[in-house]
Amino acid sequence: MNIVKYELIKKMISAGLGLAIFTKEKAYEIIQDWVNEGQISKAEGEILLESWIDRIESEREEIGSKINAEVAEIIDKAGFVTRKCYSELEEKVQNLELRIISLEQKQKSMSE
Repeated sequence: MNIVKYELIKKMISAGLGLAIFTKEKAYEIIQDWVNEGQISKAEGEILLESWIDRIESEREEIGSKINAEVAEIIDKAGFVTRKCYSELEEKVQNLELRIISLEQKQKSMSE
């Protein structure tokens, strides 16, 4: 990897751009290249890799949270029923069915 790519990636990551698209393996590969080319020491590479992995994980969690929030908002605005709401309604219907059966049995036994 040439020095221009090194500087570009370093600037992107310093700015927090695109780090979430890196995999741990790709980050390791890039840093290993820099170490092999003598652009950074092995110790610097280990520190940098640890820092990148921490940021990768935190950015992925942040992105995941944002996506979940957006999806929830879209579902809410569209009027879709969530699985939780559906389950609650299903339980209520089952309870009502049991009450109806019970009332029908009581009515039947009273009329006999």
